[in-house]
Amino acid sequence: MRVGVKLLTRNQYGAGLRAPFEYFHDYLSDAWADIPFGELEIVFAYPPKSYSKDDTFMKWYSDLPFVKFYKKRSCFTITVTFEKLRNLDMLPLNTLFDKLYEVIDILDAKYKNREAFIAMRQKLSKVQDLLSIEKLREMNKEYEKRARQNLLEKILKDREARASAKIEPNKLIRDIRFYYHLDGVGHQYFTPYSDMLTGLILRRLRELKFKLPNYTHLYISVADSYENALSHAGATEKWFVYGFAALANAHEYAAKSEQEKKRIVFNLIKEGLLDIAKSDKLNISILEAALNEVEERYIR
Repeated sequence: MRVGVKLLTRNQYGAGLRAPFEYFHDYLSDAWADIPFGELEIVFAYPPKSYSKDDTFMKWYSDLPFVKFYKKRSCFTITVTFEKLRNLDMLPLNTLFDKLYEVIDILDAKYKNREAFIAMRQKLSKVQDLLSIEKLREMNKEYEKRARQNLLEKILKDREARASAKIEPNKLIRDIRFYYHLDGVGHQYFTPYSDMLTGLILRRLRELKFKLPNYTHLYISVADSYENALSHAGATEKWFVYGFAALANAHEYAAKSEQEKKRIVFNLIKEGLLDIAKSDKLNISILEAALNEVEERYIR
């Protein structure tokens, strides 16, 4: 059984638990792997920092728990109150386990599958006996590696599917975005050239009617290696795809001349865009024409 954990308060929904609990749901999924349900989504609701007597969220909050079973997916969704989540960084591990036992009790009272819920309690008890905050931190590193590997495999699979798809490019490009994941490199490290050059290239591509198959945005992911750029990219939605570029020794960028900085950023953008174009069989002639024009006018 796959387990998901989300947090909910007024005007905020969907975030997961923070460190050291960010992969706790994966740990539960492994512990409850042979429980005969497809999925369990646990939503922990907690009060906002301030509210009035007539607060609509608090009226809804007071009626919890809420439980629903989706038969087709064999999925339980349960929303329960968890007031102590307002201080998540100080949450004792046993407090979290107490809440999970409460979740099982609520499900057990509503749905008659005694053996399954007894097994869930027993397995949870074993986890509680073995787990400590220190052990959880160690395990998080392993789960993070697993998550990155799964994401990497998904991205590569998506790229293979796009490469083999026969879809006529018919959507005019709408945006190019530049992202990076480099150790020791802060926000806006490549500003202003990342924004300036993506804007210039985008404008020329739109003038040249550069079209994409079934997405409209091109994202460039930069890291110290191509593989790390892949693993940091995140899940691809239908409206954008990632291209990947590598930059070794990124810390040396700050000492470069302004002309050298422009060249480095331009080359990264070019590498990422060509990566997409070659993978998805886009019109490389138009892309190279736009890149060459921007390079000739603003880089050389």
